[in-house]
Amino acid sequence: MRNGGNVQAALAGLVEKFVGDVLALVQRAAVAEAGSLKAPKVSGARAKAVRPAGRAPAAKGTGKPGRPPKLSEAERQKLVAKALKAIAKTAGGASMKVVQDAIGADTPTTKRLLRDLVKANSVRTEGKTRATTYHPLDGAASSES
Repeated sequence: MRNGGNVQAALAGLVEKFVGDVLALVQRAAVAEAGSLKAPKVSGARAKAVRPAGRAPAAKGTGKPGRPPKLSEAERQKLVAKALKAIAKTAGGASMKVVQDAIGADTPTTKRLLRDLVKANSVRTEGKTRATTYHPLDGAASSES
């Protein structure tokens, strides 16, 4: 019986080594096969659902990804009136976020609208970058609305 314990221990060691070798072989084969696979081609509706992270979907008719669509003159005038009203109501100047919330537009549209208002001398700016505040000029709110 003494010898039986040694045989069982040796057999258990061999089985354990064999299982480890087979497992390593299966893992290597799986990695090699996965490396040789090509990504499936995606078309149609699935292509729209799968896009790189961090990229906004392109607006229809703009031709460039992430660019907001052009506004009609009527839409633009409505947004200008809302923006000027929000800027006039805010004491101490309105930030871009305040204007964006008031007009309900996306960030690029709001930036473009505020830049146009500054160029048209309808509002004045104070501060730089994220600390920029927009202040109405005299009569700007009444002339644009």
